[in-house]
Amino acid sequence: MKFEHIENREGAEIYEEEFSWENEPGKSDEAQTLADEKLKALGWPEGQAFAFSEAVHEAVDNAIVHGNLNVNRKDGSDDYPDRIKAAQEANKEKRVRMYFRFSKDDATAQIKDEGGYVPEKLDDPTAGEHVLDGSGRGLYLIFSKVDDVNFAPGEIIIHKQRKDNEDAP
Repeated sequence: MKFEHIENREGAEIYEEEFSWENEPGKSDEAQTLADEKLKALGWPEGQAFAFSEAVHEAVDNAIVHGNLNVNRKDGSDDYPDRIKAAQEANKEKRVRMYFRFSKDDATAQIKDEGGYVPEKLDDPTAGEHVLDGSGRGLYLIFSKVDDVNFAPGEIIIHKQRKDNEDAP
């Protein structure tokens, strides 16, 4: 997959890419690597590039597992990996669609699933009564790594502004 290079009016480099993938949880690793490498190539500090790409990983994983496959951990059962595998077989035709837009100043990722996933009310997974919960940590991580998060049924859009402070995540 190649990123298309676009020049905007101010001459700033902008890279955009749109693609879709099948329901394989490992695809979230590929999406994270793509985001991380492109942001670093645009001069983003390593920690900030990693923060955004880690949020991309979680968003893609959520779109696949909770959106297209409709598998969750809330029921407390131990067969989570088996349910994912069975759901992959039953939902082969569903895709995750992604759109990335990166510049030296900001990054946006739009991830869409075909299952209509919309997160429920978020409990703080670091709070004592929720530390052992089987779900909620991925969304909490996304919110902690980016500046803006927006949801619609089957869609999440995340955005991060590059910080002047190189040490800022």
